[in-house]
Amino acid sequence: MMNLKRTIVALALALAIGVQAHAGVGVHGGLNLADVSTSSGLPTVSTTEWMSGAFYETDGTLFHFQPELNYVKKGVANYLEVPLLLKAKIETPVVSPYLMVGPAVGLKLEGAGAKTIDLSIAAGGGVEIAIAPTLSLLVEGRYSLGLVNVNDLSAVDVKTRGIHILAGLHFAL
Repeated sequence: MMNLKRTIVALALALAIGVQAHAGVGVHGGLNLADVSTSSGLPTVSTTEWMSGAFYETDGTLFHFQPELNYVKKGVANYLEVPLLLKAKIETPVVSPYLMVGPAVGLKLEGAGAKTIDLSIAAGGGVEIAIAPTLSLLVEGRYSLGLVNVNDLSAVDVKTRGIHILAGLHFAL
C-alpha cells in the first residue's frame, strides 16, 4: 500500500514538474453572486451580477503568477479590479486542474455611497481543457472576501463578498 502511495505521488510530481507550461493570455467572464456584510446586523444586500476581464499567466511548471484586469459589479458600485493571483496548476495534455489565491484591489468606476478602493482576497480553482495546441477552455469558481469598509455614507462597516462562476479562453504564447 505504501509503495502505491509513493508511486502516485511520484507520478503527480513528474507531471507537475515534467510538463513545461507556456506563458499565455486569456479572457473570461461569468456570474458574480455578490453581497455585502455589515457590522450593524442590518440585512445583507445580495445581487447576481456579471463580471468580465483579461489575464496574463507566466511560464511555470507547477506555480504561475496570474495578474488580471476585471470589470466587476459589486452591489451598488462597479469596480475595475486587479487580482494578483498565485496559481498552482498540474499540467497534462488535455485537462489541467488548478487552485489559485491572492489579493485584489478594486478601483470604483461608478456607484453612489461606495469608497474609491476595495481590497479583497480571492481564492478558487478550476480546470483548463485543451481544445487546440495553443488554445484551452477554462471553467472556474472563486470566492472573494472584502477586507476593508467600502461604505462612504455612514459609520456602519460594509464589506463586499462574492462567488464568481467563470468561463473563458486561454491562449498559449
